[in-house]
Parts: sequence; structure tokens; C-alpha cells
Amino acid sequence: MIQRLARNLRWLVLGVCVIAAAATLAWYSTQTVRPSCDVVVFTGLYSPLHSPDSSERARADKELAERSYQEAIAAGRCDPPHARWHEWIG
Repeated sequence: MIQRLARNLRWLVLGVCVIAAAATLAWYSTQTVRPSCDVVVFTGLYSPLHSPDSSERARADKELAERSYQEAIAAGRCDPPHARWHEWIG
């Protein structure tokens, strides 16, 4: 009886591990990735590393870089983002 219960428990643990691995692979493969694309943004402003508005400046720089990236996609200079699994099939 105990051996049968232990054998069933092993199959149950194995099944749960396989389902978890499949779910993780599915999640990872459907994540959006950006193809390599160089976008250069010059702002011409200097702010010290630990100044009070450095976090605001960093956020503004990220928004400017994102906007430039979207413009490059619209102009055809960069490929649009796609699911990771598209890279796996060629």
C-alpha cells in the first residue's frame, strides 16, 4: 500500500514539474523582444549623477529614446518588436 502511494506520489510530482516547465517555456517564448536596432539620441543637457532631478531626467531620456525608436520603426529603419519564438523558427 505504501509503495503504491509512493509510486503515485512520484508520478504526481513528475507531472507537476512537467506542467510547470511547459508553462515557463510558453511564458518565455511569448515575451516581446526588440530586434537589434541602433537609435542615437542627443539631448545636449548635463545633469550630475545624484542631482535631485536626475530620476526625472532619466525618465525623460527613456521616453525620448522610446519615441525615437517608434519613429525609426515607422520610417522602416528598424523591425518592429515580435514574440521571442519568431527568432527560434528562423
